[in-house]
Amino acid sequence: MFTLLLRKVLEEAKSYSAAEIEVLVRQAESALRASCGGKHVYVPNSSKAAALERDAKIARDRRNGVSVQDIMSKYGLSRAAVYKVLKNREIHRPKK
Repeated sequence: MFTLLLRKVLEEAKSYSAAEIEVLVRQAESALRASCGGKHVYVPNSSKAAALERDAKIARDRRNGVSVQDIMSKYGLSRAAVYKVLKNREIHRPKK
């Protein structure tokens, strides 16, 4: 699965020849086997960086007066999740 995904990404980049793609895929596969061979590896849906970026956008939206309901809809989060982000970033209710 990994090699198929990597091959697809490299082909779409159109920066490599077929021979170069094959070499890169084999090198990546070898490195993956060496570090994770035989283990179950968890790959999260979103990276920590993506979550931090999303949280920064949520905080910015709230500071700009966007309602919690609108933030919930925009980011597909529950009310509790939005409030947790705001609490962690020390964002309080906008002043009227």
